[in-house]
Amino acid sequence: MAFLDTLRYLTKSKEEKLVAKLTSNKDTVDNAEETNELLELYQNPFSSRLIVTAIYDRIKESALRESGYSKLLIVIYRIFTEDDSKLFLETLRGTSNVFYKNVPKCGLIRTPQTILTETLAKMLDWYSLLYSNYNMLITEDTHLPELVYPKRRYIVLETTKKLIEAFVDFQTVNWGSPKNFGNSLNYQLTDVLLKMYATVFYQLEKYIATIVQSIFLFMGDDLKTIVSLLQTFDTMASTFFNVMKTKEILNRFVDIPKTLLTRHDQLITLLLNRSASPSFGKNRQFGEIAGIVMDLKKEMKTSELELSKFAQRQLTTLISSKSNSRSSSIGQTLTPKDVMPTYTRPSSSKPYRQVTPMSALQNQKVFLASPRNPTPMERKDIFVPSELTKPKAVRGVPLSTYFDDDE
Repeated sequence: MAFLDTLRYLTKSKEEKLVAKLTSNKDTVDNAEETNELLELYQNPFSSRLIVTAIYDRIKESALRESGYSKLLIVIYRIFTEDDSKLFLETLRGTSNVFYKNVPKCGLIRTPQTILTETLAKMLDWYSLLYSNYNMLITEDTHLPELVYPKRRYIVLETTKKLIEAFVDFQTVNWGSPKNFGNSLNYQLTDVLLKMYATVFYQLEKYIATIVQSIFLFMGDDLKTIVSLLQTFDTMASTFFNVMKTKEILNRFVDIPKTLLTRHDQLITLLLNRSASPSFGKNRQFGEIAGIVMDLKKEMKTSELELSKFAQRQLTTLISSKSNSRSSSIGQTLTPKDVMPTYTRPSSSKPYRQVTPMSALQNQKVFLASPRNPTPMERKDIFVPSELTKPKAVRGVPLSTYFDDDE
């Protein structure tokens, strides 16, 4: 049996070996350099197909435990957010709940790691569904079109409802539990989920802001739907900011968005009054609604800026080694020093795919070489053209041909 396992390992490609190494069944986070190496390989069209195939094979492996599956989901999330070709997402078209259905079952007791893993699996399924059905990427700042046409308004309303459903799935996580940071793997799972939590809320707020700014286009049959969406969003916004104020979150994440809660109570009241009596005080209602919409537009614009910074932040990278790794049980709580986040920067010898084109060029040898001394001919402070360089006069040709009049 050992011989067959060795033979299978030797016949695996480099991409398969790297995927297997990154998703080992340990409660520790692998080295960030190996993850970056996988992302570098993924840029190659041939290697990217091998990596996607290796991930699907790894999902179906019976030997994959909860810890390995958690790390596999983190790798998939990194690929989703950094894949410009969208190859992985395209392979998921027409499927549903691929990641949640394959979460390994680990007994009757649901540990914090189990809850974090299941929630991340649901979020990746939502990521795939929104891309397939609504052509939307949660992690990208999409520009919403003008809602002049009914079809566009319908798509915006349906997408908003789906974002609300995705937001509800985050409520299964107990964000205030210190067990979410019991080991380095739980820490990184919480970090990824918190980033996705803020990203989904940011997208939801953008859609709500677009609906509010075009509120007069929804004064027909969609008015009750709009009121329901605004009431639901206010409840979810209150929940989100309460999570951001949790002690465990504040102690470990210093870049929490500092925004005030924007509520739509006045707008909801006016919309309900208009729904009850459409003809009474029509002009006055329009004026009041327009004034509230302008105030909400300013408030939500400030909130969007803060949320976009937090949603686009870099993930914390926890590096563990065999010599000093402290993989504890789920129930044990470590101090912040035990799981201190370490931020790694890409190597200067290999330009990282997220760096700008100019910074990538600056890593080349031509930019890193020391400046050479100018030659005497290039030094304008000591080089004066000689009189010998002036052309000799030719019979019949005036000197003004060679020199200007002021010379």
